[in-house]
Amino acid sequence: MLNDYACKCRPGFTGEFCDVNINECDYHLCQNGAECIDKVNGYQCKCKEGWTGFYCQSNINDCAGVNKCQHGSACIDLLNTYACQCEPGWTGRYCETNIDECYFNQCQNGATCTDLVDDYQCVCADGWEGRFCQNNINDCVDHQCINNGTCIDMTNRYACKCVNGFAGKHCQSNVDDCRDHQCQNGGICMDLVCFQLGSGLVL
Repeated sequence: MLNDYACKCRPGFTGEFCDVNINECDYHLCQNGAECIDKVNGYQCKCKEGWTGFYCQSNINDCAGVNKCQHGSACIDLLNTYACQCEPGWTGRYCETNIDECYFNQCQNGATCTDLVDDYQCVCADGWEGRFCQNNINDCVDHQCINNGTCIDMTNRYACKCVNGFAGKHCQSNVDDCRDHQCQNGGICMDLVCFQLGSGLVL
């Protein structure tokens, strides 16, 4: 064309005189709510918190580097934060608190509950045994009742039920049946041991 000219624009500009900056944000690929910032012959994605990458397409791994999860808990990456998946027996934001399993314990008969990790232990009072101290120990296993006395199991002790004619803690004493005898006319009282069961309980 004679007596005229044309402007050959650099990339990023347009118009008869290359005076118009092309807005590349009209066709941007920014993701996850990122803001597009127009540049000359390009654009930049300004990511929201928690995202990274040229197009803000990648969730930042908040578990990478330093996290505060404790006691073997697993770090779960979230958006711009993380959560700790606690091992059994632990709770709290960072699994820092030992759950008190004694709060709902089943210890019985005056037992003391000792909190463990994801468990508890019942420390039994004297005379009791079992997981929950629910069983009365049979104190008659090694009893010392004698003279056909019957052992009566109690709590952390036993009692001997003596047959007629014996008394004492272990039925060790022969009752003097002649103490109040009624022998007459010079008759001599002879103490005999009666083996009929009585009803007395000697502790």
